[in-house]
Amino acid sequence: MGLPKIDVQGMTPEERLDLISRIWESFTRDPDSLPLTAAQAAELDRRMALLDEGRMPTVSWDEIQARHRASRRTRRPAFH
Repeated sequence: MGLPKIDVQGMTPEERLDLISRIWESFTRDPDSLPLTAAQAAELDRRMALLDEGRMPTVSWDEIQARHRASRRTRRPAFH
């Protein structure tokens, strides 16, 4: 199957971002269709083993949100 011709250069930045988003969403519908290299599969196996053994540090969603809010407060520029 040939790819349709798309004038990417003629698209606005918003249109290109929309195209990227649609392509990415097509992958997320079937994540098993994304091939992994042997190294990627080995790393995922290693991390899952650490998690299963309780040796992988975890962070709750609440903690992630709190850290994000705190980092945004410290990075905001002061307007005078």
